Amino acid sequence: MSVEGTELEKSRTWLFDQDQNHRLLVKMTAELHGFPELLSIPRSFDELVRLGYDSRILDMVLYTLLHMKPVIITQIGDGYQWIGARTEQRDLHAFEMQRRWLRLEEVLMSGKPAGTLEPWFLDILTDTMRLSSLELMPSVVDFVKRHTSPHATGIDIGGSHGLFSKNMMIHGYDMTVLDLPFVVQKASKHSPELNFIGHNILEEPLTAFDQAYDFALMIRFVHMHGPIDIATIIENARPAMAPHAKWIVIDTVRGISPNADVFAINMGVNTPHGNTYSVADMERFSGLRCTHQELLPALGYAGLIFEN
Repeated sequence: MSVEGTELEKSRTWLFDQDQNHRLLVKMTAELHGFPELLSIPRSFDELVRLGYDSRILDMVLYTLLHMKPVIITQIGDGYQWIGARTEQRDLHAFEMQRRWLRLEEVLMSGKPAGTLEPWFLDILTDTMRLSSLELMPSVVDFVKRHTSPHATGIDIGGSHGLFSKNMMIHGYDMTVLDLPFVVQKASKHSPELNFIGHNILEEPLTAFDQAYDFALMIRFVHMHGPIDIATIIENARPAMAPHAKWIVIDTVRGISPNADVFAINMGVNTPHGNTYSVADMERFSGLRCTHQELLPALGYAGLIFEN
């Protein structure tokens, strides 16, 4: 049997041989990836396939779960609760998942396969991420256009390959993508039409520019960070922002996004400090005031406007 076949078979059987907690994790993660709601906790891979789930996407989900260390999850009504302190093993898992995402970003930017990760895994995950971005794109563009002036200048914090900024430029916006230097080094080669800043905003503030930015854009970014980091990012971005700048957040938000509780568990397992937050949480962390909030049409994301 091939390595791929061995890994798939392990992921298809091992998780379902575990206790109910593991099967609940499968149910929760299936919901997170946009599958129909499961009325009961699944007991086998074949059961999920019979319910109409795409086996390729299921393989991606189960393979990822196979590498997770045990977590304690309870179902409370329609929501979930993650219990237990972080362990060194889970931190190591979070590091491994971050490595995978960074390699995925390289694939998204270059369109070339990454040889250090399983090709089948990257193939499925890349397709999923591209589809996710394409589905979210119209909602992002519409939301920004409704809440900013035409031809405004924006900085896309954590903008990675610049996919969203490219689309904003088509609509007349002057966009700059901010990300870590090694990400910008790769991204700028594939998107020379974009302005890039390679800078670790968690370590030092941005410097003031001749033309301050009218808005900051943070798409699927806040949930990757803890409260202290969020406060630091906002504070370190302030020198580059216009006095009346808007801070635009597109993310999974507690109290608005229906999958926020599920996604919080995913972040608790897969990132060192990530979580989902309510609007009140974000106001408290950032020192900003939320002036508008809404549930976007795509994928359960919320659109938020913050101002000083």
